[in-house]
Amino acid sequence: NLARGFVQLVLIDAAELVAQGAEMFTKAPILDLRITNAGPFVDQICAMPQLQGLRSLDMASGKLGDDGARAVANCPYLSELRWLDLKRNEIGADGLEALAASANLPSLKRLVFDSNTASDPTPKVASENGMVHAVTISQLGQDLVAKYGHRAWLADAPAAPPRIDHY
Repeated sequence: NLARGFVQLVLIDAAELVAQGAEMFTKAPILDLRITNAGPFVDQICAMPQLQGLRSLDMASGKLGDDGARAVANCPYLSELRWLDLKRNEIGADGLEALAASANLPSLKRLVFDSNTASDPTPKVASENGMVHAVTISQLGQDLVAKYGHRAWLADAPAAPPRIDHY
């Protein structure tokens, strides 16, 4: 996808990203990255300094598991990330704890976490006609905030999905 003539969203298979990612990132600034089949390559992906500057990262359905969630949580290149989609990744309590404890995700506003082994701790919004009426924080979300401190993705109304000119 292009925004104002520049690449905005790149959809790429993990094996291809590992093989050609460094070169790909030199061609244009990439803000939004969707990676398929990330599970077997997550450690290599999270070791890529080119991830610095991403605002959204989608690794949904990548079979990351707890080890993959820990790799994402430990990645030092995701400090500007605002949106992270990890739904359907078989992530359990240990992986969720690693994400909540991470100091490497200070800008994260939204974590998409549904359909994992661990319960989804992210806030839920009740709205009508586009107006937010209530934000509900689950007990799990409250417990994680109490343990690790405020995390926008655990305590605030969910951010809108990334799109052109959104940020």
